[in-house]
Amino acid sequence: MDTIRIMSVGRSGVGKSTIGNMFLLGNGKGRFKTSMASTYCTERSECRASEKGDIEYVDVPGIPCTDPKNNGKFYDIMISEAKKELNVILFVFKRGKEDYEAYKLAEVLFRELNKCNTTKILVINDFTSYEFDQPPAEADFNDEMERIKEITKIDFTSMIAVNGKTMPTKLTEVKNLISEKKALKSEHLRNFTELGMYVDKLRADKCKEDKEIRREEQKLNENKSRSQFNEHVDQAGNVLGLFSGALGILSLLSVAGALPIAVGGALGTVALKAFSSRNKTEQKNEEKSAAARLDNLRQRKAEKAFKTVSKEFEDLKKVLNV
Repeated sequence: MDTIRIMSVGRSGVGKSTIGNMFLLGNGKGRFKTSMASTYCTERSECRASEKGDIEYVDVPGIPCTDPKNNGKFYDIMISEAKKELNVILFVFKRGKEDYEAYKLAEVLFRELNKCNTTKILVINDFTSYEFDQPPAEADFNDEMERIKEITKIDFTSMIAVNGKTMPTKLTEVKNLISEKKALKSEHLRNFTELGMYVDKLRADKCKEDKEIRREEQKLNENKSRSQFNEHVDQAGNVLGLFSGALGILSLLSVAGALPIAVGGALGTVALKAFSSRNKTEQKNEEKSAAARLDNLRQRKAEKAFKTVSKEFEDLKKVLNV
């Protein structure tokens, strides 16, 4: 049987390490250092395996960290592990008073993880002690789950709620679910540095495209100018035709002189009209072609992609305090 690889992400103190110990040892204490406080315990990625070797659990530092200077480093650790083969990523949240600001931070921090190829499961960890009371049914968590899903914009494959009593059973169900799924890599993910390089590339592409648009606009304006010139040629041909006709009439007094004048005028008019007509057709075709190229350039996604990704990158920089 292939080894099941699990990675958990979330803020410090939400119970990621406890969940890892439960997966590996069947109880909340053991191989991973745990803490109920929001101060960070994990400062690097830790991968531990079960005794049978059938499960590997990757615990990554919690972000945002209580020490802001660690955020950039911790984010890169999280993305680096997510690129590797994984059967599932657990997004762990602590049940309690709704913290919309925390959820919004999660949307920014986990945005790249949402592009992972692997299964993504939301886990709400209920720290409430139910010594004498019956724990709430999972349906009681539905509203909170849906709010987290809506605000974080993470495409969860499934969502579960656990507490001290239900955790062993629930995690066994998760294990059975993901054991049927193939471990997948997500090498397309970008860490903070790679995101910065990608934004720079998009910026360069946008600048290049802006230059192309300006060139096409210039060509289109030149074609329009030539079209106006051809209209003037048409008008000149019409004037010449009228003039030659008038000369023909006036020269009726001299039949011998009327014919060459009228014929010459007519031929000149025909030649000008033919030249103008050909040029007008060519110009209109060129104008349509230039307009189509310009529309195509304007409709490209480079500018939209740049604006979207650069805004996301700026949001991430603010959250990471870098």
